[in-house]
Amino acid sequence: CAGQRKAAEAHTKASSTMKASGALSDCEQGVPPTRALDGASTSAASASASASASASASPLSPTAAHVCSVRVAREPARDFLPVSIVWCPIPMLTWICPIIGHLGIVTSDGTIHDFVGPYTINKSRSQLGFGRATKFVPVELDQFRSVSDDPLQDWDDSVEAASSRFEGLVHTLCYNNCHSHVADALNRIHYRGFSHWNTLFLIILMCTHGQFISPGRCMLTYCGTVCLVLPAILFFTLYYSTA
Repeated sequence: CAGQRKAAEAHTKASSTMKASGALSDCEQGVPPTRALDGASTSAASASASASASASASPLSPTAAHVCSVRVAREPARDFLPVSIVWCPIPMLTWICPIIGHLGIVTSDGTIHDFVGPYTINKSRSQLGFGRATKFVPVELDQFRSVSDDPLQDWDDSVEAASSRFEGLVHTLCYNNCHSHVADALNRIHYRGFSHWNTLFLIILMCTHGQFISPGRCMLTYCGTVCLVLPAILFFTLYYSTA
């Protein structure tokens, strides 16, 4: 009996040593066996773990990792541009100065809101007050501050609040204009971490981040400028060449 007891103690001591060194298998350590993951499952598990780690480290809401992985579906060819800032040329004004145009903002269901005149907000699923959009800036869900678990609803609420406010204002060319309306919506949700958007900053944003919907819309934007500039260039060329 004493010999068996010593043998059992020696076996227990050896097992403890092997556990500490990691030499025993899961079954030998009393851990239930798990099914081996295939390559795809392993990648998915790694991605899930990475997402969880990002969510815990992110300064955004607890669902920030999920929000950042979601991308809004847009179809520019069909003028379906939800959660975007859209732009179209204004006849004559854009022809003279191509960076100046009409600005609108789009809700998550694709409805365009744009401030077109005194006490008037145009709401359309297809075009702005001056025609179809030729450029747009897509807005992703991780580019603005969401105060709830539904960033799309927060976006829509900011657009509706801005539209409600500007429906009670007089439209002016330089101050209360379409850019001011869009800026008000963006400031409410701190778009790109910034809450001081105005006409100048939005013109710069559209010039630097705006995407043309199609080559045809690009031509539509600049055809007026070309028609004005080319005759002027030809006139001065001929005038000074004969002088």
